[in-house]
Amino acid sequence: MLEIKRYTNRKLYDSRGRRYITLDEIAGLVRNGEEVRVLDHLTGEDLTVQTLVQVILEEQKQGGMPLPLRFLTRLLRAGNDAVAAAADALWLARRVNDEILQRLVAAETQGALTPVEAERLRVVLVNPYEAEEPAPSENIRDLIRQVDALTAEVKALRQGEEE
Repeated sequence: MLEIKRYTNRKLYDSRGRRYITLDEIAGLVRNGEEVRVLDHLTGEDLTVQTLVQVILEEQKQGGMPLPLRFLTRLLRAGNDAVAAAADALWLARRVNDEILQRLVAAETQGALTPVEAERLRVVLVNPYEAEEPAPSENIRDLIRQVDALTAEVKALRQGEEE
């Protein structure tokens, strides 16, 4: 487990690497499966949870994975056990998204996907909230009109049979 010391000036020190470390670097370590523990340099108090929450808040500011308001509200209402479970779920979701992105890049590099296909899959699989429904083409609109007309005819025929 990587031990990180937090100093009074809010700087974070990686005791293994013997250097200062940023919140972004901590996020990267955690995403790569590294276990980290953040301790107050003077008191030894465990600040891991606070630091990881700070990482999430910083990512939110930078436009990272958005947390829906409904999710946050339920999280606060549910209490600490739910917060721990949600944190695990968020970590897993981030790992899954990272894996999807790596595989899309590999597929594009190998020529299995065009850049347009890779981007479309990225939006649909990783950021579905960015996906827009494509406007129906004129052919699809014609088919919809034909189906509507046929539905009306079938309905009229059924009503005629009932009388």
